[in-house]
Amino acid sequence: MTRLQKSGLLMVAVCCLLGAVYMATYNNQSTKQVPYPTTGTSISTGDSQSKQLEPIEVTIKDDTATETEKSLQLVAGGDNLIHDVVYYQAKRHTDDGTYDFKPLYQQVQGAIEQADVAFLNQETMMSKNRELSNYPCFNSPITLATDLQEIGFDVLNLANNHNLDLGLTGLDDTAVLIDGIEGLDVIGYDIDGMDEQSVLFVEKNDIKLAFVGFCAYSNGTSTGAEDHIVYLSDIEMMEKQLTHAKENADFVIASVHFGQEGSRVQDANQEYIARSICNQGADLVLGHHPHVIQPIEEYTTEDGREAVIFYSLGNFISGQIDTDNMLGLMPVIDLSKDMGTGITTIEHIYANPVITHFESGFRNLHLVPMKDYTTTMAQVHGINYFGKQTFTMEKLENLYNKTIGQTYHRPRNENKS
Repeated sequence: MTRLQKSGLLMVAVCCLLGAVYMATYNNQSTKQVPYPTTGTSISTGDSQSKQLEPIEVTIKDDTATETEKSLQLVAGGDNLIHDVVYYQAKRHTDDGTYDFKPLYQQVQGAIEQADVAFLNQETMMSKNRELSNYPCFNSPITLATDLQEIGFDVLNLANNHNLDLGLTGLDDTAVLIDGIEGLDVIGYDIDGMDEQSVLFVEKNDIKLAFVGFCAYSNGTSTGAEDHIVYLSDIEMMEKQLTHAKENADFVIASVHFGQEGSRVQDANQEYIARSICNQGADLVLGHHPHVIQPIEEYTTEDGREAVIFYSLGNFISGQIDTDNMLGLMPVIDLSKDMGTGITTIEHIYANPVITHFESGFRNLHLVPMKDYTTTMAQVHGINYFGKQTFTMEKLENLYNKTIGQTYHRPRNENKS
């Protein structure tokens, strides 16, 4: 029985582990399979290297610490995809023409604030020197960065395919903006140039975390961008950063932007890359890019560590219009460090599904924990007004159960209406 179990706090079971397919094309753009090195590595895409997790109990964060054990809670969000309808909604919350994003995240803010460290993939750039813009080249209001910090985020990833939407200068603007906000840090981009030292270290509760960010490609091009961003093709730099991270932290987290958009299963190339990253030192892989959720896998590394791979967290918030895009994961992960051995392990995982809700005309757009979502809300979801799909609780639950499974699923309160 764990210390957290002994505390008598409420625990809930969620999540499951699966596996499947990585396409060689991303968003209709041709890309090469990434030849991650196999030297010193034995990777199998079959079941022999992965195992299904036993039910993991999830608890409310316990702030108590002992001389022999310390704990840390991590929260992660997927693609924060700020379409124009999202920032229009933020504008509706002000009277002076500015933007207030905080109400859009209000119902998930509690879990973010409670965590010791909160991570988010910031999919869209934020440049004060450009006009606001929508897909395919995003530029979001700069107040978004401050609002994300105020609701509790600590780490924003910029290693994603939209990072060069505004060219390298727009990416610079975004990184400078984030770095200028106290309590907020950037990964996945180094304005001074990437090297093995470009690793973010965050220490809380005597547990030292290391963050690295890698991406498959950028939609745009910019001379010299490869000197500031670590792409999956830059095998040498990935290895250097992972080695540096492992040697100087208790727990290594790799943010990886990869996979086929719209695919609900990971493919062999995703598995190959993620498992290789774990073998090189990562303890946790936070995957994103498909804009839909994908399975979770526990992987035993070659040096015997138990790593966990989230192949895709799906969207955090967005203005997309398919049912699958409305469901994301905001996992809550409890870490425990044995102060005698210095070993840090994942003790509990709660997948924590969240839903982007909006109504006709994208009104009332905001995030809602799936446990709080109701049949009535689903009936008025804006997707129902497009005529191409019907948005129902049954579809959401089936999507979650088929992808993640019942093992870690917190059942919906059937008495809600």
